[in-house]
Amino acid sequence: MFDSTPAKDYTPAAPRLWMYDFLCAVLTKASRWRAALTRQIEPSAGDVIADIGCGTGTQMQLLARSCSAIRLIGIDPDPPVIERARRKLDGIDGIQVPIELARGYARDAGRLLSGRGVNKIVSSLVFTRCRQRKNMRAWLRCTLP
Repeated sequence: MFDSTPAKDYTPAAPRLWMYDFLCAVLTKASRWRAALTRQIEPSAGDVIADIGCGTGTQMQLLARSCSAIRLIGIDPDPPVIERARRKLDGIDGIQVPIELARGYARDAGRLLSGRGVNKIVSSLVFTRCRQRKNMRAWLRCTLP
């Protein structure tokens, strides 16, 4: 894991970590849109997919289950959330997808992902917390053509 976040200067997505997955599932109807997002991304062999604002790794789990011949890179600024994602993603149903988790913000994604072979980027529930246009331009610069 690499770290680009010097201090906690963000607001966690949920008041208590144990609530995060539950609140996300209930309040956002995640089972619907997460499955649709996975289908839209169309993970296929050789893909390197970055999840910006990966949270506890739920979307990364779905991506790994849909195609075990991919590599995943998750970025999130919250250390306890990254650790929860690590535990959640470790040995997903026997699937051995290479997964890297990085501590950083959406604004750091261009730098953190540059030269890493990323060809697809997924992000959910993070757009209310960042400046979309500036960040998205940086994200696009780090993806393969």
